[in-house]
Formats: sequence, C-alpha cells, structure tokens
Amino acid sequence: IPRVVDAKWKLMNGPVARQSNDRVSNLKFTSDGSFLACQTVGKIVEIYKQRTEEQIKKKIKRRLKRIREKLGQKREVEQQTADDKDSMTSASEVQLQDELELVCCIRSDYDLRSFDFGSFSKTENYLNILLSLSSNAIENHELRFSQLQKIKDGSKEEKKKRKRDDGPKIAKTQSLELQGHRTDIRAVALSSDNALLLTAGSGAVKLWNVKTNQCIRTMPSGYSLCCAFVPGEMHAIVGTKGGRLILYKLSSGEILSDIQAHEGSLWSLDIRPDGRGFVTGGADKVAKFWDFELVNSSNRTEEQPDLAENKDEDEESEKKQKLISGEDNREDDNNKMELGMFHTRTLKMSEDILCVRYSKHMSKKKLMLAVSLLDCTVKVFHDDSLKFALSLYGHKLPVLSMDISDDSTLLITGSADKNIKVWGLDFGDCHKSFFAHDASVMAVRFVPKTHYFFSGGKDQRIRYWDADKFEMILTMEAHVGEVWALATASDGSFLASSGHDKSIRIWDRTEDIVFLEEEREKELEKIFDAKLDNQNDPSNSGSNSVPAIQAQLKASESQATGQIESGVATKRTGEAVQAGERLMEAIDLANEELEKFEHYERQLEEAEAKLDSKTKEERKVLKASGGTPEPLLPKPQANLILLGRTPIQHIVYTLLSIKPNEMEEALMIQPFGYASRLFQLLLLIVKDPTQQHMHVEVAIKCSISLLRIHFKQIVATHSLNETLLELRSLMRERLYDYQSLIGTNMAALKFVKQRVIASTAGNI
Repeated sequence: IPRVVDAKWKLMNGPVARQSNDRVSNLKFTSDGSFLACQTVGKIVEIYKQRTEEQIKKKIKRRLKRIREKLGQKREVEQQTADDKDSMTSASEVQLQDELELVCCIRSDYDLRSFDFGSFSKTENYLNILLSLSSNAIENHELRFSQLQKIKDGSKEEKKKRKRDDGPKIAKTQSLELQGHRTDIRAVALSSDNALLLTAGSGAVKLWNVKTNQCIRTMPSGYSLCCAFVPGEMHAIVGTKGGRLILYKLSSGEILSDIQAHEGSLWSLDIRPDGRGFVTGGADKVAKFWDFELVNSSNRTEEQPDLAENKDEDEESEKKQKLISGEDNREDDNNKMELGMFHTRTLKMSEDILCVRYSKHMSKKKLMLAVSLLDCTVKVFHDDSLKFALSLYGHKLPVLSMDISDDSTLLITGSADKNIKVWGLDFGDCHKSFFAHDASVMAVRFVPKTHYFFSGGKDQRIRYWDADKFEMILTMEAHVGEVWALATASDGSFLASSGHDKSIRIWDRTEDIVFLEEEREKELEKIFDAKLDNQNDPSNSGSNSVPAIQAQLKASESQATGQIESGVATKRTGEAVQAGERLMEAIDLANEELEKFEHYERQLEEAEAKLDSKTKEERKVLKASGGTPEPLLPKPQANLILLGRTPIQHIVYTLLSIKPNEMEEALMIQPFGYASRLFQLLLLIVKDPTQQHMHVEVAIKCSISLLRIHFKQIVATHSLNETLLELRSLMRERLYDYQSLIGTNMAALKFVKQRVIASTAGNI
C-alpha cells in the first residue's frame, strides 16, 4: 500500500468491520496517511479516517465501560473467571479498528475499475476522490468534513441530531466521459447532405456532426434496432426491440410521438422515395405502412389518429414539406403544428419480417417493396396495390439485410449463411452468389448511383464489392467485434460503420489505386497463415486429424511408460516458411557453384595432361620462381547473388540469417533430398579450417536437428552413412577444440580477476 514513510501511523493486526459485503479489490492511503480508501469489486469505495489519540482513548474507554457493565451483571450471578480478566486486558489495548473510522461510502452507477485520491486540504477540510468506471468515464467526488468538529452547545439529543445532519457530505462535482455509446450500436443513418450521423443502441440515440466528430445530442430510447432521418433532417424515426416507433425532433431532442407499432421486435424500417411516408417490419409477421401528417402540438396524443377520408392531398403534402424543411415556423403556440405519423395500411406475412426495402422508383405505379422473411425467402410486392410480384429463394438461412440499387435493377441480400446474392428485380433471377464472410452477413449497402456495394459481417470485416463484375475489391479490418450496421454517403465519399465494439468508424474514399491481384495475394497469405496455425494446434484440428491422433498416441505412451516426452516448442509461421525457402534456394545455388568449379577443375586437369613435356617444365619453373603462368582455361565467373562469397560462406550466411526460434521449423520444411545435400555442405563447413568456431557450432546444431527429423529415412536408405560417419568424427574434434578454447579463456579470465582483486586490495 503506497503511503509516506514519515507519516505518523502504526501498523497493527486485527479485523476492521466493513459496511459492504463485496470482496476488496484495492487499498490506498492519502499522502499523509490520514485517510484510507477501500475499493470493492462492485460499485462501492469505503473511506476511512485515522482517529486522533484523544478519539482512540475515548473509544477504548467506552469499550471498557461496556465490558465492565457486562461483568457487573455477571458478578451478581457468579464469580469472574480468568477469561473475563483476559478480555479486560485485551480490551484495554489499542486495536486496528480503534485507529480507523468509517467516514462514508461512495456508490457509483457502474462498476469500478480503479480510483485515486485527488487534492486534499486540512485547512479547507475537503478531500477529492477520482473514480474510473467500467462505462469509460472518470468521476470526481468531493468529501466535505468541516462539520466533524466537536459540538459543545445543546443537549445530548440536539448534539446527536446536529452530528447526524452535519456529518460528512459527499457529492459528485465533475464527470469526464467519452461521447460514444456504452452498448452495441445496432443502427446508423446518414442525412441527405452527409453532415449528420444518427446512431442507435440500447438506451440512447445519438446525433453526430460528421465533420467535427462531436456528439450534438443524446436522446433516450429503448433497445433500438433501426433508425432513419425524415426527409429535411429536422426529425428522426427509431424502431425498438419492444416494437415501439419513436419520432424525435432533432433541434430539441423532444419525443414528438411514441407509438406501439408492432407486438414484437421492430427489426427494420425504410423511408419511401417521395419522403411522404415509410414502412416498418417486425417479428409479429406484419409490415405496416405509415404517412407523415401535421398535428396540433396542444392536442397531440400518443395514440394514432384516424385516417380522414376527405382530405386534400395536395394541400396537406405542401404543409408537410414546409414543416419538414423547417419553413413553417408559427408564433402562436396554441396553433403550433408539429410533424406526426399515422398508420395507413397493413401487409400480413406468413413469417417474421427481418428487413424491408423500397426500390428507388419515384413513380407510385413502379414502386416496389422487398420484404425478407424468416423462412429464408424474399418477397417483392407492388407498393400501390400490395400485389405479389416476385419470390426470391436460394439462401439456406434467413436474409438479415438487403439493399436496392439507385437504378432499381439490382437487389443484394446478405444472409446468416455467410453468402451474398445479387438478384435482378426485372425477373427475380440470381445473377451471382458470393461466399462473402466467415460469419453471418449483418449489413449490405449500395454506393449511391453505382453498382458497387459494401458488406459487413460478424467476422469483424467490411468488404467492398463490384456487383457488375462479381469481384471483391477490398477488405477493411478495423472493428474488434461484429459489424452491425453500415451507411454510405449520398456522394459515395465515405462510409460509416458500427459494431459490437461500441465504436463508430468513418472510412474516407481515397485516390489510391487498388490492384486486385495484390489484394488476392494478401487474402491467400492470410488464409495460408491461418492454416499453418491450425496445423500446429491439434485442438483446432478434427479429432480424426493426423496431429490430433499423434498427440493422443504420445499422451497414451507417456502415461503408459510414466515418462513425459518433451520437445522443442515451435510454431510454424509465414516467416519460418520463408526462411526454409531461402535455405533451399541457397542449397541449390551452392551446389550449382560447386559443380561448376568441379567441372572447371576437371577440364583444367585434362588440359594440363595434353601439354608436352617442355611446356610442363616451363610452367613448373615459372611457378617455382614466384611467377604466375597463363591460365590454360578461363576461370568461370561466380554468381552475382553470392556477393563475392564462396558457396560455403553463402550457406553459413543463410543459416546465420535465420532466427534461432525459426531454425527448427525451417529445417523441418526441407525435403529429404535437400536435407541430404545440406548434410554434405555442413560437412564442408566443419572441414573448412577458415570457419570460425561460432559457425562450426551452428553447423553442428543443424546436423543434429536434421538427423533427428529424418532419422527413419536415413536409416532406411544408407546413402548418407559415409558422410555422417565422417561428420561425427570431425564434430568430436571440433567440439573438443571448442571446449579447450572455452576452458582456456575461462582460466585466463579467472586469472585476470584475481590480479584485479589483488591490485585493488593492495591500493586499499
């Protein structure tokens, strides 16, 4: 427990009665040790104060008085025992509960993460406590204890009352919290001018400024599942899990209407292209059509009004448009008109409705409505007559989201079966089916005025697609949880996404060129790395897979013999695979160079054998005199990849460039043919007297690892017997020399150490 060492404090043993029953999570003192705070695992922080010497004496005096009263009552019945005397003795001693006094308990609205003491003043009698909450907020609570002074005037009852009323006061003075949601963000919507963003989650609906990323307004709601802006961006509609439909006035955050629209969850809503109404779909197997209307604010009720039969539609629509755009500002509060909504038609379905979408036709005769059902189908109806038009089937699980292109020719559906299908609205034919995500597809959105679209899924990824060429263009990874909702800007300049990680992310469109081949290679590399991870982890493989069976056999053998087998803890990664491939390339290059120089040596010997005796004598005399005879054949040029190194040096360089933790996996990747050639190269490394001892050590380690990996094949083929026997004898010699060198160096260091100690002692 951190505290000042010089503080006047006595560390004592013993229990202290606490007010909370929760387990203690943290304890901390103030800098002078006068206050102690106890944090629980829940929402409570208990503040204790150190009593003065006078208060401790009074506490002990009261305790002794109570014990004497008990003993006095006992003395009337029988004599005191030795235990009674011990209790008097222990009661007269100072205990830890005498040192500490509970001042107050601070209870927060959310679970506590940590706390700390802030500013503290004895003269002004206040103490600040900072709390860090699980809701990602920081609160400052101020404790005022100026009323804890001694009360002299008044009777005992008055003193008790004043002490109770004027006790320590705790109040939350400041709070710092981020503006985001505290729960999953289930729906997002963008205004037509892309300036405002509406997000909906459990308990709150928030309005954001896209440019400044600031929260403009927070409006209370239930568990929201869908939301949309009313045309004009002055109002917003939200559908909740309880089936309620809420209409907000964004300028004030006021709830204009709250209607029980559906008996079950209200899963989806969509604004009609003409902006005069919208449609909702819920778990009660009903799609309801709604229109906007003007109602008097003084006569507003929560119930929906009756539909008037004789109403001038043109006049009413003009009033609606003025009100929606904010032009109709009336000064008379009694006659002030507000936007409302009323139910017009109902479409009953056979299954729960999960998503509804309008086509983008402005004509009422051409307007279509697509409804996705729990039976994995999508039904398309004519909006004017609600006549059935198309039935789209092919998904194995229900369609969770869908969208229609701006030209109303394509419909895309995202399903829980991880697939996305592209449909033609003319005949209901399926143009293409994609295996889009590794989990359920939760949201799909077209880029306005194009056939490009985005998709988000429970695999935490957002993907960008081309619905004409049926290609995936880009994969975007930033969310650390399921992606619940997407919204695209009207000009396609950015994308808004939200998810289970309670974050809202804005993706801007850039001018960078995307190469599809590079994106495919990245995807393949990720898939390859994932397969390598699954191969190394037997638990990820099936129970009948080879790694799982091998692990079970090893475990059973270990239990039978009582000996636990151990091995090298390795993991096959992409870097290890690349290191193994580099080693194979180095082996091929070294063998080519060695064969080339061996061929040159043979040709040189044949050319020398063809020379006459006189020429041979002349070349010998020239060599003896220190001269250099003219070469009979031109020397072959070394490969530029070697960078001036010999083939043996290149092998050593490649082995040293491999990380020690990847060496085992890089050697395991080598086929037996490459392992055989590597044994021969390692023999040349050990034979080479110019190689340093460290290089010899690396060669010996690689030889032992290769022998352990390919032991069965080596024993079966006998092709490496001579190489391995020669390598064993040389290894023993090199290791003996290496051991002698290390021993000599150690003895020299000990001698130097003794000389240094002796010289230091003499100087002292």
